Parts: sequence; C-alpha cells; structure tokens
Amino acid sequence: MLNVKKPKIELFAFKLAFADGKVTEEQRNTAILFGVYDELDRQDLCIQTIRTNVFGINREGSITIGGPKLPKDTDARIGVKRHPKNPDKKQKIFGYNAFLSASVEIHLGIELPVY
Repeated sequence: MLNVKKPKIELFAFKLAFADGKVTEEQRNTAILFGVYDELDRQDLCIQTIRTNVFGINREGSITIGGPKLPKDTDARIGVKRHPKNPDKKQKIFGYNAFLSASVEIHLGIELPVY
C-alpha cells in the first residue's frame, strides 16, 4: 500500500476588519453563519473574505467545492510505475484505468513505451 499524503484543502480564508458602519450582505451572512454577528456588530468589526473555494451552496445545506489540489476525476486512483531515470525506484502516477506498457531495453539502459 502506498503512503500518500492527502492534500489539505482550504475552503475559506477570512480576516477581521473594521466595518466603519458599512457591512455588506455577504459579510453579514458570513458572520451570522459563524454565529458571531452580534459581537462583531458591537465591536464595529466585520469578516472580510480573502479567498474561497466554495462554488455553490444548495438549499439542502450541501456545498460544492473546488481548487487546484482537488482531483477532477473522482474515480481516478494512484498507481506506480518504474522511475524513468532510476529503474530501481518506483514513481507515483495518478489516473483512471491507466495501463502503461513499456519495453525495457537493458543494453540501451532505457524504457520505451509500447502502444
């Protein structure tokens, strides 16, 4: 079994800022969602969104997320192949039903793909 580190996924990045009496609907809804709206309002603060990887929220409460570390093909798996520069080592590959065939040419010291 391969020991593969799972990526950490950042859903939101926020910061606290002074509201100066101007709180947008997004900032108000975010503070309500986290249950801190009343306290932030008393302190004249708001939550500003720096970045988010949430692409949608439906009425049932589930959210759709994305980002550069999330695979698009959820059925894909991690496999291994021989490292091209060092045949004694294995290299991780990511793919779905990917079958790689190679011809190992010992005299030339190379591995050639076979199609």
